[in-house]
Amino acid sequence: MRKITKGLEPQELTAWKRKHSNGRYADLSDIERQAINQATRKEQFGLCAYCCKRIDSSNSMNEHVEARALAPNR
Repeated sequence: MRKITKGLEPQELTAWKRKHSNGRYADLSDIERQAINQATRKEQFGLCAYCCKRIDSSNSMNEHVEARALAPNR
């Protein structure tokens, strides 16, 4: 596993959160989800944080620090 230095959240997500103060991850559109995915891949230099294999939009997904089922309000 490699250390990831997190940057700012994508502008699309920031704008969405301003409009949807009680919004949940499940409510995000593809625009916000893709922006999160792209920003994450950039921070990780296109590598999986666990196994360091090359990732792109076709083989990566947004992951959560805490499972949505265990923390539905996050």
